[in-house]
Amino acid sequence: MPYKLSKNQITTYRKLAQRKYRDKFGLYLAEGLRVVSQLIEGDRVKIEAIIVTDTQHVDGLHPGNVPVLVADASDFKSLSDTQQSQGIIAVCRKDVDASTEELIALESGVIVALDRLQDPGNLGTIIRSATWFGASALILGSGSVEYYNPKVVRSTAGAIDVLPHIEAELVPVLRNFSKNGWRICALDVGPGAIDINKAEFGSKTIIIVGNEGSGLTDEVASEDYDRVFIRGRQEHVESLNAGVAVSICLYRFQVGGMLK
Repeated sequence: MPYKLSKNQITTYRKLAQRKYRDKFGLYLAEGLRVVSQLIEGDRVKIEAIIVTDTQHVDGLHPGNVPVLVADASDFKSLSDTQQSQGIIAVCRKDVDASTEELIALESGVIVALDRLQDPGNLGTIIRSATWFGASALILGSGSVEYYNPKVVRSTAGAIDVLPHIEAELVPVLRNFSKNGWRICALDVGPGAIDINKAEFGSKTIIIVGNEGSGLTDEVASEDYDRVFIRGRQEHVESLNAGVAVSICLYRFQVGGMLK
């Protein structure tokens, strides 16, 4: 049975536009019919409520016991993060972050590490591709866009919280992984980099992708990591989009038998 969105709920949910309140309440908003539909079907994310402008928006979605809250147009607009909303938002419970120790203990796999990645759309693409290709986890280096940023959540198309993730200072945490048998590779077109199609990888590999504009930070670039690059026509295009580059790397790992 649908309920009217209360003033207290509106006040609380509006605050979720800010990270400090997402952290405080342990909640985030997932907007759009496709995203909400995928979250319901996946049945892995705890959905606290579904907010709609019209109950017809949940027809066929089978939300089970999840409360459906009806908002008027102005209240819904104050919650929406899009210019042309589809009239449906899920209020979701954040998953508990993985621990560094849990990830280090993995017997095999590929982990994607992000060095101050800024664009929400790129992170969403990376989350979606990492999920598709079967990566083991994500590491978001300090200064990267937040995992639960509304634009990130929307661009994952429902793949949010499938993979474990941690947020950490990259250099110290990667040194810890390296000491425990993980091979660290950085995407870099600089001197000494090896074509990713010719490089050899171990059963436990971390691939680092840098900032969209400036690449790897000085702190990460100064470390003695292996360097790999994706061959292309650099005389015409300076670099690949970060999300595209990670997707190509993950495909390479899948073809090489490291991802299943």
